Amino acid sequence: MKQASLSIDTLREVVKTLPNNGLTPSREAAVAHLYEHGLPTLRDEDWKYTDLSPVVDISNRWLTAGGQQQPSRLPSEMIEAITSSIDATWLVISNGTIDEQSIRAVKHKGIEVSRFSDAPSPFVMSQPLADLNAALLQDGLRVRVTETIERPVGILIVDRAGESAAVAQSCVEIDVASGVSAEFIEYHASEGDADHYANTVLSIAVGDNADVRHVRIQNRSVRHVQTGRTSIALGRDARLRMASYDLGGGLIRNDIDINISEPGADVTFDGLYLAGDGQHIERSRNSRSTRTRSNAATAPPWGNSTKPPSFICARVASTNVTRSRF
Repeated sequence: MKQASLSIDTLREVVKTLPNNGLTPSREAAVAHLYEHGLPTLRDEDWKYTDLSPVVDISNRWLTAGGQQQPSRLPSEMIEAITSSIDATWLVISNGTIDEQSIRAVKHKGIEVSRFSDAPSPFVMSQPLADLNAALLQDGLRVRVTETIERPVGILIVDRAGESAAVAQSCVEIDVASGVSAEFIEYHASEGDADHYANTVLSIAVGDNADVRHVRIQNRSVRHVQTGRTSIALGRDARLRMASYDLGGGLIRNDIDINISEPGADVTFDGLYLAGDGQHIERSRNSRSTRTRSNAATAPPWGNSTKPPSFICARVASTNVTRSRF
């Protein structure tokens, strides 16, 4: 059976309705790239265990209905329950809309927060789901840490499904200056009975001799779908400690790209995902390195095989131990 494809013509029409601002050229370039390359299918080696049919179905229904954004406001109880349980300086993105009040609440002089529309980053055509994110992004969040901070910075991405299929995009850029120590908490949650697809992009630039700790928690409704891409670049002698936990979601796909090519860069990655019947959670990690150290911890339940069967990907988190010294 031929896999359904994203309706590019309908996507173009919805993109035209978005605000005409500094992101407009990136949106147009992203649509053109999607038209040329499309979304991944099961025939693509890196995607043979992840069927994106639900992503295409939800997206096409939402686009056909006009691509209207869901109301950004969520019940205060949901946000309060998360932010009160973890002590952090929280920035909130709700249904793809950046919460202005959370930006104004940032008082630390070493934390600078701005929007993409203020000074957009150049668009890089590389990954199809990142293209979809760029095409439909309302606005992105940029966080720069210029001095060591004791309290973590929290990025809360929350979505609420309304009465019909909905799609939300979020994009966050984090830049940590040289010699700085900082910790980040990335938390994803959702609620609602209707079909919902969230597509997230996060990039972290770690300066020379900086020390960064990053914890990612995904606890979406099992009715909802999420794809995410995290790109990390480390400077000389930089250190990254990263842990990723997937607890919810119906279909979850995480792609992590770590550039540790600078001398002395040191990375430790830990991951866990817990899934039950009807859930599919998969993580893909790629690292580029020369003269660096990398430690990744996982626990494969299928033994020494490097190709897990699809039912394992759907149910159990896994990790391999990889260590390289140059």
